[in-house]
Amino acid sequence: MAHHPVRHRSWVGALDDGQAVAAFLDRVTRLADGEPGWAFTTSAIASVKGAGDAADALGAPVAVLLADGGPMEVVDLGKAQAGPPRPGIRTMTATPNPSRRRWLVPLAGLVLLVVLAVVLITMVIPL
Repeated sequence: MAHHPVRHRSWVGALDDGQAVAAFLDRVTRLADGEPGWAFTTSAIASVKGAGDAADALGAPVAVLLADGGPMEVVDLGKAQAGPPRPGIRTMTATPNPSRRRWLVPLAGLVLLVVLAVVLITMVIPL
């Protein structure tokens, strides 16, 4: 079986990089053959540093494909350097924009509380 030339212990690449995808599929095949380690894609991590932190936490060889952004080429996480992000790519270190979603759960809870109060009041005080 021929292996892809990317042979770093842990590495990160971009989902839109053909070499990274080929190396990722090679890693998945080797994992299926019993080699230890991890291989995953994610949109929750958007930087080489974030992928390096994840690899450190897992403690085994890791292949990470970043769905949102990523480096221009496969980067060995043992030698990862924080560089400038690719144009138009968000990073985890960027200040998040407030969104309406953060109000969704509290608003749903408030609506539920009001409905529950109305139901209880109508049961205790018949009209």
